[in-house]
Amino acid sequence: AMTIVDEAQTLKSYKSVIFKTVRDFSDAQHLLLMSGTIMSRPQDGYAYVKLNSPNVYQRFAQFENIHVAKRDFFDNPTEWKNLDLLQANLDLARVKRTAEEVHSRLPKINWIPLEYKLSPEHMSLYRELMDKQLLEVGEGKIDATTAGKLYSASQQIIANWGYFADDETKVPQLFDLIDNIIEEIGLGEPVLPGEPPRSKLIIWSIFKRTSRLLLDYMNSKAPKDKKTGKPLWRAVGAFGGVDSKEGVRAFLEDADAVAGVFQPGSAGVGLNPQFVCWEMLFAEFPTTTIPFEQSYGRIWRNGQIHNPNIRLAVASETIQKSLLANLFANDALVVQASGTRQSIKALIFPKI
Repeated sequence: AMTIVDEAQTLKSYKSVIFKTVRDFSDAQHLLLMSGTIMSRPQDGYAYVKLNSPNVYQRFAQFENIHVAKRDFFDNPTEWKNLDLLQANLDLARVKRTAEEVHSRLPKINWIPLEYKLSPEHMSLYRELMDKQLLEVGEGKIDATTAGKLYSASQQIIANWGYFADDETKVPQLFDLIDNIIEEIGLGEPVLPGEPPRSKLIIWSIFKRTSRLLLDYMNSKAPKDKKTGKPLWRAVGAFGGVDSKEGVRAFLEDADAVAGVFQPGSAGVGLNPQFVCWEMLFAEFPTTTIPFEQSYGRIWRNGQIHNPNIRLAVASETIQKSLLANLFANDALVVQASGTRQSIKALIFPKI
């Protein structure tokens, strides 16, 4: 299924081209769209309604007039209204089945939030660099591009302490957390007779620099054969700058490839490791619903017989807490607009 923000965007928009092509091809014909993750935000619902019930909204501007309550400085919607109406319009040509209905026999996910603190020295650098980023903006206009750069820089400082400190000996606290996970799950250790099987480990990251750092670190943790000195296991990657296709293949097929450092855009769709993996860590995480669900859904799908353990690493007193809150807020709107499932926040924090 597709996600369309604005039909009025001309042919410069790739998504607009797809929308118009599908719309014109299916005109006056029956159209069946299938998706397990239909939206990352309420405006995505416009495309589905426009394709299946084209007379409900004449144009995207009308859709926004009906459903957008407030906008921010960048003209992005910040509050929505009449989402029950949007859900009703989706239901005009829709059959819904919840994930629990489709996957009723799958083992329950264990959500494991892991909040950790940066060292005082690391936190001092984080705050210093964030202040510097804001000073560089100065009194000029803070547009959407600038805001995006600030988000990007702030997240990368958390994992890439050595790079931003210009001292590669600086080891971020994230690595201590990963060390504990490696020990906890017995990553790469041989399975003795009578022992349960061991899972491989997926680590999700967003930024290329973080992914490269994590891949190198994971490979440095592999124990060596006492006779040959060769690593007994290895980590592989799927992100920009590496052979993602080979990384995915090795993770699925090679017994010694016990860890995968993956970026959602490179491995969040089409990867089916449920037979060899049920351990996962989000070192960085997407802030929109679809890539997040698709990422953890790699090990919660048909064929999985073990309870997936999905960990979220969140550095306290940093931008990551706000980004996670934004994910929950975006997802809550999607649930309200689509009425398709339980919210992500309710899944991870069922008692809150």
